Amino acid sequence: FIQVIRSKTAKGFVPNYSAGGTKSVDRSEPPIGSKVLLEMYRKYKDRWLVELLFDDLLGWNDWFASQRTFGPLGLVSLGSDTIAGYGDAAP
Repeated sequence: FIQVIRSKTAKGFVPNYSAGGTKSVDRSEPPIGSKVLLEMYRKYKDRWLVELLFDDLLGWNDWFASQRTFGPLGLVSLGSDTIAGYGDAAP
């Protein structure tokens, strides 16, 4: 869990994959890390883990709020940015 959260990108989100020194730079998964951390804390009472990951998780949630919330209803959009040069990028 720590390794996944600590793979956060420079943009501030936890990528949907990170392996072998590479990671996605345009997509994340739903930001459920805070809920996972809460449930782990409730079960194990490891305060050090909350202290270690809190800022990273807050940044991930802030990223979703600023970069993936759209429209008058404030709906969160999951998906990817279009990046020029990627094979799956829209023309």
